Amino acid sequence: MERLKRSWLTRRVKVELFEQIRREMEFGVGMIAGVSRKLGVHRRMVREALRSAEPAAAATARRLRKWWMRLRSSTGF
Repeated sequence: MERLKRSWLTRRVKVELFEQIRREMEFGVGMIAGVSRKLGVHRRMVREALRSAEPAAAATARRLRKWWMRLRSSTGF
């Protein structure tokens, strides 16, 4: 897969990249640093691919963070 900037990754391309990362971890290199070097992605993205089958939506993550912060401030955590 050609090396793409993160902003250029569409959801479909990113899902396919996650599949390729998981396949490479299982049947190929088997190390996070090796997979990231081979596919030209950051080690963080490899870890994210190993955590979940689909990439997290940034808007959803922001919404959850705002919700959590409101909850913490209202309950006094």
